[in-house]
Amino acid sequence: MPRFILAFLFLLIIGGTVAAFAATELVKLDKSPVTRIVFLGPDSEVISYDRAFAPMCECASQRAILGFTLRKLERVTASVLNEENKVVRVLIQKKRLVRGPHELLWDGRDADGVVVVDGTYRLRLELLRSGRNFVSPMVFRTDNQVPNVRLRQMPSLMIKAGDDGVYNKVTVLYFSNERSAPILNVDGVPVRTGKMRQAGESVIKWSGFVGGALVPSGDYEVALRVRDRAGNVSDLTESILVTVKAK
Repeated sequence: MPRFILAFLFLLIIGGTVAAFAATELVKLDKSPVTRIVFLGPDSEVISYDRAFAPMCECASQRAILGFTLRKLERVTASVLNEENKVVRVLIQKKRLVRGPHELLWDGRDADGVVVVDGTYRLRLELLRSGRNFVSPMVFRTDNQVPNVRLRQMPSLMIKAGDDGVYNKVTVLYFSNERSAPILNVDGVPVRTGKMRQAGESVIKWSGFVGGALVPSGDYEVALRVRDRAGNVSDLTESILVTVKAK
């Protein structure tokens, strides 16, 4: 093959490689018009795992708060997709949104106002000005199942001051069927909420103090509720008797 043909083919290969590289770099420079799609808690805190809400709980987390940021002004249609990528609810349609952060609320109901089945969902954004669609990789879930909790059988407990004048804490043992936070009730009134604990056996302690002050001497009925990640609250357990002996 003549040398000039080989040289021509070499130049074509080099030119194609350079063009492909340049196109790739241009794609990299073309920033996504949507950033930071997040699931927010009732206090607008970002929930990074186990994103759940309870449409029927009549609590602070009965709605999903979905946040996202636009790099420029857009006309947006936002929809909620189910696990089969089917639209269950259109949240906004062809709405003009300016550059910056935005929040969308979803009450967990479909277009007919019916609460959707428990499962995982995603947000889809259609940007009409840019001609681009985004389906968020972030998933969140609806959970309307009330957790179950029961107390471990135990004898009556007593709170009293020791030789050092410090009151002991009684330990209440319980079992919950899912990850949840315990809510200690004394004579039917919630007095303390514990941290979120894994499903299974756990404990919560009480020193006899309510609102920073020791309760008067006497017998008190102590029971529990638990609240799951979505916000569902269990029924109150049976109570145990705790006797407080104040000085």
